[in-house]
Parts: sequence; structure tokens; C-alpha cells
Amino acid sequence: MRKRPVLVCVTAQSSCDVLVEKGRVIAEKLGAPLEVVSVQSVDMTALQRADALDTLYAISKKSSADIVVYYNNDPAETVSLHAKRSKACYIITGLPRISSNGFASKLKSMLKDIPVIAVDENYVFSDYQIRGAGKKIAAGLNA
Repeated sequence: MRKRPVLVCVTAQSSCDVLVEKGRVIAEKLGAPLEVVSVQSVDMTALQRADALDTLYAISKKSSADIVVYYNNDPAETVSLHAKRSKACYIITGLPRISSNGFASKLKSMLKDIPVIAVDENYVFSDYQIRGAGKKIAAGLNA
């Protein structure tokens, strides 16, 4: 039986490698597989899609993570469905900015049983929903 994966939600920016690295550490501590998930706009041109896929592949390859790319204009719903299907044990996101579209908070409301952990550019965890072993993992990573 396949273990429950740690999902890392990324955009197609090279700075997302910080998120993937934190996800890799958590997955390694749990003995879980790592999946990088990206939801791209359906309105992207072929060139934009190619550039995004190149970036996402490079980020995932560094951490030996599987990558899943969706094209949809509702990223929270798409990731929520993927997380439920894959039976994810954790979801890693970027720390929401003031101008955020509410992605992380939408995920939290849709996925009450899956902890959503946010990471900021300083590589520090912010807990949305960290319980039990998750607290110990996050504390160990922030030390």
C-alpha cells in the first residue's frame, strides 16, 4: 500500500524551491513520498506553459519529488480534490501575503483533517493547523 504523501503547492517561480525543500525534510522525517503540485491558469499560452513546466521540473528534480500539474482557474478546489484522492498527510504552502487570494485559508477550510503548513521567505513555519506529530516536526525544522 502506498504511503500518504506530503504535498507541496507551488507556482512556477524558482523561489518555490524553499517550499519544496521544507516539504522534502518533512517527507523524509515521516518516511512519506513527496509530491509537488502546481495549478496553472487555463489561459496560459503554450510558451508560458513550457516555461512553467521547465521551472517546476527543475525544482522537483532537486528533491527527487514527483510533480503533478493541473490547468484550472480554481487552485484551492483543485489541490483539495488532489489531496483527498492522494490521501495527503500534510500540505505545504507559501505564507500568505497581504494581497493573497486566500489560497491557504481556502485549503484549510476545505481540508479539515489535513494539516496545512505555510512557509515564508525566511524559511520559518507558520502553523495553520499543526497537531500532534506535526508540531514536533515543525519545531524540529525551525530549530
